[in-house]
Amino acid sequence: MVRVRSIAVERDRRASLLRNAWLLWGVTALAFLWGAACGGGKEEPAVTSTPTASPQAATPTPSPTPEPNKFDTSKASALAHSSLPKPADLGAGWTVVSQDDFTQESPPSSAACAPSATAQKAFATALETNPAGRANVEMARSMTDSVLPASGSFQIYIYSDAKAAAAPLAAYRTLYEGDAFLKCFEEMTATAGATVKVTKGTPSVAAPAGGVAVAYEVAISAGSITMAMRLETYAWPSSNALAGVTLSGGKDVITPALVTTAITKMQAAMAAAR
Repeated sequence: MVRVRSIAVERDRRASLLRNAWLLWGVTALAFLWGAACGGGKEEPAVTSTPTASPQAATPTPSPTPEPNKFDTSKASALAHSSLPKPADLGAGWTVVSQDDFTQESPPSSAACAPSATAQKAFATALETNPAGRANVEMARSMTDSVLPASGSFQIYIYSDAKAAAAPLAAYRTLYEGDAFLKCFEEMTATAGATVKVTKGTPSVAAPAGGVAVAYEVAISAGSITMAMRLETYAWPSSNALAGVTLSGGKDVITPALVTTAITKMQAAMAAAR
């Protein structure tokens, strides 16, 4: 009887350890990802004139007229805050835990994190270059019907024009689509008594507007107990704005249905704000 009880106590201890490790990983993930994402699009090649057989110089083709901004920069802050979804949009159990926290989390200065640190700095610099307005909100879902908690982060940055809004995309893609990020994250979330393994997954949906979609499978184990988690982050452009959504939690919560709802609600809020 004592042996059975000691096994149960040890199992509960390890389960608690894994939940704490996941909480640490989730918080670190949202902070390191800026809580969500940014967006951007590919730049079209410059239009050049085509030489002809005529001795006269060819007339240059006029450059396309830039798309008018859909987000009024004079109201950027108000529009950014109106572009964020509400907890109820994600379903029952979601609550706001922070808003407008733009703290940049720095990775450890280690060999494993050096490549990610460089890419993170490049992304942060591009992201914070003269935004006209910005807003973010982080939400959490209780563990009432799930072994693990879930978190969601929603971000939007409004810039002077679409070109400025697109600038951070390349840095974001480099940061999160490479393997250096995985190795650094494993080191950042190492917990005594638990093993963390991060691998690439398949995003539930495609990112809107040709943006970036990245998914990670996370396994945290202690002894014979393993908890499987998932993190998905999306970034996309919308005229002169960058939008991002990051969701993390147990695989029973971070489902294609939730991801689709989160992105759709964010897009709807942005459309209504414009």
